[in-house]
Amino acid sequence: MKLMGGYDFPGSDSCIDLHALAGWIPEHVNLKSSNSQRERLWARMAQGSYNGSCMLTLGTGEKADSLPLDDINLLPAHCYAVIDVSSSPENRELTILDSWCHAEPGLTNDDTVEHKRPHTFKLSWDIARNVFDGVYLSWDPGIFEYQITFHGTWTAGSLSLKEEDTHSCHFRLQLRTGISKGQRGDEDIWVQLTRHVTDTRRTSEYISLLVNGDEDTKRSPTDINPLTLKNKVRYTASRADQVLHLVAAYEGRLSDVGFTVTVYSNTNISWIEEIPKALYSKESDGAFSSKTAGGHHGNPTFMDNPQYHLRIHPRESSHKSVSAANSKAFNISLVWSKGERITEMGHNELAANSGPYGFGYAHVTRDLPVGDYTLIASTFEPQQFGSFRLRVESQLRFELTPIPQEGAGMFDKVVRGAWTAETAGGGPSSSRYTTNPRYEVQVDTATQLKVRLQLLETVPPASVNVSLFRHKSPRHSSLETTSGPYSDGVAGVATPQVTLQPGIYHVVPSTYNPGLLRAFKLIFYSSTAVKISPVPHA
Repeated sequence: MKLMGGYDFPGSDSCIDLHALAGWIPEHVNLKSSNSQRERLWARMAQGSYNGSCMLTLGTGEKADSLPLDDINLLPAHCYAVIDVSSSPENRELTILDSWCHAEPGLTNDDTVEHKRPHTFKLSWDIARNVFDGVYLSWDPGIFEYQITFHGTWTAGSLSLKEEDTHSCHFRLQLRTGISKGQRGDEDIWVQLTRHVTDTRRTSEYISLLVNGDEDTKRSPTDINPLTLKNKVRYTASRADQVLHLVAAYEGRLSDVGFTVTVYSNTNISWIEEIPKALYSKESDGAFSSKTAGGHHGNPTFMDNPQYHLRIHPRESSHKSVSAANSKAFNISLVWSKGERITEMGHNELAANSGPYGFGYAHVTRDLPVGDYTLIASTFEPQQFGSFRLRVESQLRFELTPIPQEGAGMFDKVVRGAWTAETAGGGPSSSRYTTNPRYEVQVDTATQLKVRLQLLETVPPASVNVSLFRHKSPRHSSLETTSGPYSDGVAGVATPQVTLQPGIYHVVPSTYNPGLLRAFKLIFYSSTAVKISPVPHA
């Protein structure tokens, strides 16, 4: 406490304090998270307590819940020590020490001085996990046979951003797992990142740790909220994971910050000191703006995100490393394509992915066949603005070029509408198709035109289509182009870009099933200015 300047220093909790005092491995589990595996956690707690390899406390939140005990009042934002874990088929119980409450006074051995004994109480695991916000575990490093350490410094430089005097820096390491290719079963490898503290008065510094394997696209289950002092990843490695790629990241106001990475394992792990340097690399600066911040692939605006055409030139497969720095929750994806802009991302189309959205940095390393790919950078939420820096490295020659936005260089106009009880006519197979909303496009000179239809609310999904007709008379029109089969894609549907001669055209948006009352928007892209107006129903 003297070194940290007091009790309430940034990043302090019971397991981090114990790590500073005794070197035990800290772990925090958020019981309120939807990702918490409570049954597996109980098994780990019970086994660790039984063999003496785990100490734990239970933490309350900013507002402590009441207990089903009349004489116990929990304090908010406080940790309570667990002094016993009892596990049986009939009963799972924790004995908890409440150091703020005392039992009846007693006498010391000389029977002259009164003292107070700390109070303990018992709670079932079912009640405890609903009352407390988190479990803070400390693990004996002796449960692992091997332990290696790396000391380094975050230095503001390549692939780092500076926004409002805040630096975002990243350090990459490679770890040889020592797992035999003939081994059956997986191995748990724990990786811990610790920031060196020089001034406890700074409260706006954050660190994060990313770990991923060399071959597959699985990623470490890191918390999206990085800790200020320490971060730990439990990675389950298979025999395919001969090499792990580690990225230690820092965000704060200092340009030079020390850190330590410690790895624990029961396999003979070792650092790869000579990391092969890529023969080819390229950096590109980009930005998420009001027109390009589309969010994750569940949003209809995902197609607006910055995208790049990545072309790997022929030879053998290429080992690609793609990194990007940004101050938001960030992700990069590589999609099989012909280098065109992607509107939606299917699972089978994904060639590589940086994993869960992580603050400040995204990284993916993968062996890719030669060919064309689309690289997509995205933030988790739409309309999160900021700049980013993209870096691609490869042993083979490649090209990386930005892909223009849909309708780039063209006039665009957005028209909003809705299918009502009178106008929700359904598809052409419905007898009411002609009652669908219509929009007149007046073309005065030869022009290129493309129309996109999107639902304003994508849940529940609905199959839609947009078609363009040349209007010749009130009773006669001919189909000029269509978006194709009805689709319920999140990004909506769009017609091909076609050349129109001067004349009057009608655009008809429709749902496959009649009677669906939904709001929509039409986006018109044209190479020359055109006049667009709704057609009143007779």
